[in-house]
Amino acid sequence: MYTKILVPLDGSPLAEQVLPEAVDLARAMKARLVLLHVVDHGISPMESLAMAGAGTPGGGVAGATAAMQIHEQHEAEERAAAARVEEVAAELAGADGPEVSSEIVEGASADTIIAYAEAQGCDLIVMASQGRGGLKRAVLGSVADRVVRNTPGAAVLVVTPKAVED
Repeated sequence: MYTKILVPLDGSPLAEQVLPEAVDLARAMKARLVLLHVVDHGISPMESLAMAGAGTPGGGVAGATAAMQIHEQHEAEERAAAARVEEVAAELAGADGPEVSSEIVEGASADTIIAYAEAQGCDLIVMASQGRGGLKRAVLGSVADRVVRNTPGAAVLVVTPKAVED
């Protein structure tokens, strides 16, 4: 039924708790599994330069230095995310496991997950949910909730045991 299953991971152990279910689905359907990590910095390097005042009177070297530090931190986060997603993909890819690939992209989490799924032909999204409801969900929002409500394809949310305890 499904041929390409997208599993968004955010680097947290909570998000990775969905992996056994995703692997089981992929095996049962003989589907390919795609692990996706979205790096959501909230601001681009150019925006960080502007915020730091680089190129403006009074911004000078201090502003440019701060912007470079932000940029370097973003690059370090991306390298760490890439290493973790590749590590997880390698752990899942085995003789009896599904075909697994990994991807790191940058953007706003929910929108990027939806756009990636559409562009890459992923026909199912499987992701963890923190299990928040009511006021917490309304105030804090939920990437999983936005993905489920806005994706044109199918999505499965897995409420993890740790999420229920919290």
